[in-house]
Amino acid sequence: MEDKRFYHTAGFRTLLGAVLWLALYLILMRAAQLPTPMMSAAIDGLLALGALAAMLALTAQFALPVRSWSDRATAIERLWNSLFGARGPVTYIQNGVAIEAHQERKRRGPGVLLIDNASAAVLRTKSRFTRAVGPGVVFTHGGEYLAQALDLRRQARSLESEAPTPGAPAQGSALSSLALTEDGIPVTADIKVQFILDPGPDAEPRQGADPYLPPYAFNPDSAARAVYGHPFQQEQEIPWTELPVRLAADLWREFARQWPLEDLISPRMIRPTPMQQIRSAIEARLTASGIAEGAPPSREAQVLYSRGIRVLGVDLHGLHVPEEVLSERARRWEAAWSEPIRQELAEAEAARREARRRGELQAYRELAAELTAGLRTRLERSEPLPDSLRDTLLLMLQDAIQIARRGAAGTAGQSLANQLLALHEEIMTLEEDCRKR
Repeated sequence: MEDKRFYHTAGFRTLLGAVLWLALYLILMRAAQLPTPMMSAAIDGLLALGALAAMLALTAQFALPVRSWSDRATAIERLWNSLFGARGPVTYIQNGVAIEAHQERKRRGPGVLLIDNASAAVLRTKSRFTRAVGPGVVFTHGGEYLAQALDLRRQARSLESEAPTPGAPAQGSALSSLALTEDGIPVTADIKVQFILDPGPDAEPRQGADPYLPPYAFNPDSAARAVYGHPFQQEQEIPWTELPVRLAADLWREFARQWPLEDLISPRMIRPTPMQQIRSAIEARLTASGIAEGAPPSREAQVLYSRGIRVLGVDLHGLHVPEEVLSERARRWEAAWSEPIRQELAEAEAARREARRRGELQAYRELAAELTAGLRTRLERSEPLPDSLRDTLLLMLQDAIQIARRGAAGTAGQSLANQLLALHEEIMTLEEDCRKR
């Protein structure tokens, strides 16, 4: 805040107003020719000052949700400071977000913070951090102001990814889940991490489960560690809320290198699947679960503890592969499966032609058998055979006419029978050796 001239301050305006009021009062007293105006002015001034003090004391009871007498006295003090322009920052923190006037934090007098049940805050001066405070009314000291507001609720941060491009670096972006598989294929995945400010080593997250306790646990040590530590990447400070998902992305890259792409895409009979195994391994490293008793915690768990963070769960899904890799994999799959299919189709076509040929041969055999039925019957009965070629043909034509009438119904069958009858009549006009007479 820019330095103000002394005549622009609230204290100067308050003092000027009091002086003008006193001067006006004395002028009116002299005009009324009252005796001892100075004594009356002093008495009335004391009465006015007492009324002002009583009014401020009564107002302070309702300006802030205070309960104890010490807090009431401090609230009255802060109201007096505001009257004379010596107040500090006044901030309301809701769901981890500070709501305050413009340049409010640049005020250096004693101030007040009103923090809801889902929030906490860390205070500081120009030279150092001072303390971490939780829900309720907090009175700040002179020169003390808000360093950072914190959200005590369950937090969730996600890292959504798209299909990578071949040849992209595995760690090209701080906010990317790009990784390389065992066979050097770039892949990405969607990562989601749920976490809270650590309520303490022996405490479990309440999250409003106990009706007799505040809905969210506040641990001053965790809140202080979340703000005091300042990790940087590429000269940019990383907020404590982004640290869990960044660590999860680093672990995803580490574990993805242990699996070939084929296993990640088509796990076959691997149970649990590689993606499930990677998710469990990431969660174990971030939550320190699954570590043998007595073994040191993982590097990631130590980093999270140093920032006052407790990870509740990790979700890993949506594996993304470059389009070129998927297209090549589809071509290989087609080549692997199309050749056997073509071979089977060729074998089926050959079998169909063979079956048709056999069926035609069988039909020819049956037709020949029916056409020679009369001759074979005479042979079986030892009857004399026809004496001439003409009589033999006529006997066979009689069998053919019977076959046409019996097997070919309709117009086509009748037409064939009529043609055979005409041929029978024509053969009867021939000589015995089938020559024309």
